[in-house]
Amino acid sequence: MRNSQEPFDSASVHEWRSTLAKTQAIPHRGLKSLVILVCWEVWMECNARIFNRTEVPSFMATAKIKDEASMWTMASAKHLTHLIGRV
Repeated sequence: MRNSQEPFDSASVHEWRSTLAKTQAIPHRGLKSLVILVCWEVWMECNARIFNRTEVPSFMATAKIKDEASMWTMASAKHLTHLIGRV
């Protein structure tokens, strides 16, 4: 159970980072970019639901993430491009 004083489970973050460091087959910078992108889009969806009282289905949120990833690759996010190619 999570401690109410702690905003997130730091053990899982450390575990994720150490697992990522051990992974050889995945481009690390590209994966980090993808994680940031997904977190940002989830954050924006949460804000839209709370403040604008709007909600999109999960398949539309996924499509938005794919579209945004495509835009990032067109904007020369080279590490993300190596990970997912041109979407």
